[in-house]
Amino acid sequence: MDTTQDISKVDQLSIVVRYAVITRSENGQPIDIEVKEVFLGFYAAIKHGAVDLVNQVTTLFIDKNIDLNKCMGQGYDGASMLSSVTCVQIQIFTATLQDLYNFFGNNIKRWDLLSKLTGESDTTLKKQNPIRWSSCVNTISAIKLRYFDIIKALSEIVLVVRVLIKMSVVKQRVLKQKC
Repeated sequence: MDTTQDISKVDQLSIVVRYAVITRSENGQPIDIEVKEVFLGFYAAIKHGAVDLVNQVTTLFIDKNIDLNKCMGQGYDGASMLSSVTCVQIQIFTATLQDLYNFFGNNIKRWDLLSKLTGESDTTLKKQNPIRWSSCVNTISAIKLRYFDIIKALSEIVLVVRVLIKMSVVKQRVLKQKC
């Protein structure tokens, strides 16, 4: 994936896919691997944000029936805008990390629970800046360091929800018996 301006000053997104064709023997063992490249075409880059480009490439791959789970990113460009998006899978991964932060960060009770488990530590979940690799690294480092605290907090939340559901079911039964 790369972008370049054409003569009419429209940014064109070019997509090239490299893939491997594996020849297997009758018993399924690989006997030959051939690497191929296919130019998928030029596409007008309507928006230039990292998320926008990822969405455009994702849509293109889906339209062409390319399985995203079998894709790997390969980046050569040092462009700051694309430095956090060399692969659709990385974008999905970072979105999941951000979802984890949002789950705790958007609810004071959940954040307090996590804070109690992490104690006085300066290392806690971080909000990501989607354009900076360092932000992703800080987020992953915090999750790695606080992994068991995060699991404990999530487990406690699940247990509380289960108790609330059971209490609701019991309450409904009691109300039905009174009627």
